[in-house]
Amino acid sequence: MMSGLVVGVMNLVRSQVGEFSSSEIRLLTLLADQAAIAIQNASLHQTVNQQARRDMLTSLPNRRALDERLDQAISQSNRSRHPFSVVMMDLDGFKTINDTYGHEAGDDVLQQLANSLMQSLRSTDFLARYGGDEMTLVLPDTDLPQAAHVARKLQTQLQSLVIRLPDGQTTTLDVSGGIALFPKHADTAPGLLRAADEALYQAKNTPVELSWRRVIERANCRPSRIVMASRQNHAGG
Repeated sequence: MMSGLVVGVMNLVRSQVGEFSSSEIRLLTLLADQAAIAIQNASLHQTVNQQARRDMLTSLPNRRALDERLDQAISQSNRSRHPFSVVMMDLDGFKTINDTYGHEAGDDVLQQLANSLMQSLRSTDFLARYGGDEMTLVLPDTDLPQAAHVARKLQTQLQSLVIRLPDGQTTTLDVSGGIALFPKHADTAPGLLRAADEALYQAKNTPVELSWRRVIERANCRPSRIVMASRQNHAGG
């Protein structure tokens, strides 16, 4: 026990019949106390390790965890010979909320959006907060058309999410994104992030009229990255 809490159970067996002596009980108590300390330290180390890889605001994996996941995805893809996709997403309209209602309201919006996105992903998908209002999605065993389908699904879900603001009003947000494919667009983690980020920049300047079908067809014809433009991508979000 530690601080009155049970942290583990020790089962002891001996060949002799009879009760343990007082000296044996004292020795076993000392051993149990040391074991409890070791268990608590291991649990604390695991908790700290997990916290170091989590964004405190959204509870999503952070940039450090993203870098580790990308390295794992690259190793797995090299073994399986299956591609995977990286989607860099940026919230459109979020800056307006931050400027109008303050960072506390902006933080609440980020939490709502993160929860909404997580509900639409597969268990194998990996969503991380890249920084600010940017999020990065790693999609294992996913080619460009499949990644575009997932990204469009997430975009549609966010567009339908009703966000309540501090003054009682409601609003909706949109998202722009860029998709890069391993190893077609880059064969390293930094290269993939850079390629997806460049595609995201393109998305911010892509006319909304450019349909998903045309974008996907263009991406399949040559090594071009997919961009997902939003309805608000010219609104300064």
